[in-house]
Amino acid sequence: MCARSLLLLFFVALVSALGCGAGRQARSPRRESPPPPSVAIVPARGAGEATLHLHRSYFALEHVGVAAHHFTVFYHHIEQCHCEASVVGNDVYLHGCGSGGLSVPPKRMPPVPSAMGPRAELVQSAIIDREPDATNLQTMYHGSYREIVVSEMIPISSGTPFEGHLAGWHGRVRLRADVGLTQVQGTAAGFSSSGFGLIDIPGGAARVELALAPADDGQHFVTDRLMHGDPRAAAGNEKALLDAALAVARKVAAGEAVAAIAPLLSAPVDASVPAAYDQPVQLRVTLYGRVVSGEQAHLELLVPLPPRAAIRDGTASATREGDVGGLHVRLTATLGRFGPSRQPSKQSANFKNVGEDMEAPLSLRLEDGRGNVYERSLPARGKVRATGEAVALPTGLELPGTSSPSKQADALRTTWPGHAAIRSFDVYVDPVLYASPRDGSR
Repeated sequence: MCARSLLLLFFVALVSALGCGAGRQARSPRRESPPPPSVAIVPARGAGEATLHLHRSYFALEHVGVAAHHFTVFYHHIEQCHCEASVVGNDVYLHGCGSGGLSVPPKRMPPVPSAMGPRAELVQSAIIDREPDATNLQTMYHGSYREIVVSEMIPISSGTPFEGHLAGWHGRVRLRADVGLTQVQGTAAGFSSSGFGLIDIPGGAARVELALAPADDGQHFVTDRLMHGDPRAAAGNEKALLDAALAVARKVAAGEAVAAIAPLLSAPVDASVPAAYDQPVQLRVTLYGRVVSGEQAHLELLVPLPPRAAIRDGTASATREGDVGGLHVRLTATLGRFGPSRQPSKQSANFKNVGEDMEAPLSLRLEDGRGNVYERSLPARGKVRATGEAVALPTGLELPGTSSPSKQADALRTTWPGHAAIRSFDVYVDPVLYASPRDGSR
């Protein structure tokens, strides 16, 4: 083997051995911290849930923490890293550790209050115990509170390649509550999240009962507004969810048995679409103004297209307007009548029993007032599930062009002449039209 090959093998082996949270040199072993203490959730005995209804909203309480002081420590070890820390008495519990882009500290790090100095030193010592080679430690104090974790799910399918798992929309928000669990004081340190895919609510979580209005049930993410707003100013469904979750948390803290989410996760499934369900799909068109220097102009237009109207009336149309780089643009989109499709959508390939393969003609027209016009007529394909006039598109719709590079993908892009300081405008059409409960929740 030549010297160059040996050098390459050595470099690959070295890179694979390094990384925050990966292997360490023998002289610097990692010492893992136990999880932060929490109150055990005692499930009540009962007959269990009779039916799980798809396209409905369900809520759970996953975690009730004890009163603790909460910190985040940013540090460097091979790359930028961080850990959350909960301090109970003189005991430090590290959790939520990560690395990379999510571990970049804020530009302005608020100073740790002087009264918290001794606890901050305990936290930094725990980091060094865990990562002996950590450097450039920066500590942020978040306050003293009890953390509760509230989850939300909107299942769309019980048939996935991973048997025993539901699929759909899932949100998880971490909240800070007072010692008595009577009020929420804001979002907790760490990362809340929402997305689409496998639903991973643990079976040991407690069920939180919340009756939503038919127009909201399964169509709007309640937890998403809590993640991106101030929970102290919550109103409507958000306030009702907080009150219901706190009530369950107080029972958990008192040692009372509560209804568990587990029976619901394994219950027989009702796939019918609720009568009031009318979740639109969103056509997304983005314009970028290219500049020689400075900030790039950017505009995103979202056009909601309700499939119920397309099926019932044969057409669903909407218009959105906006300004970018000194130009006013107008986008009009129309979704036509659905019919059977011989070509299944790629978006639904990993989900079973989410509807019938259908397609509808989609036409769009984008104009800027200078005579520049971008027009396309394309088939929009997806799985359609209908119950009477109620229609659901569990995995949205897709246009030709999801694979790139391809001629179909090229047809979803164009370039317009510039204007003023803008050299040119690039236009992109997203080939996937999502039916997302997050689009209507913010």
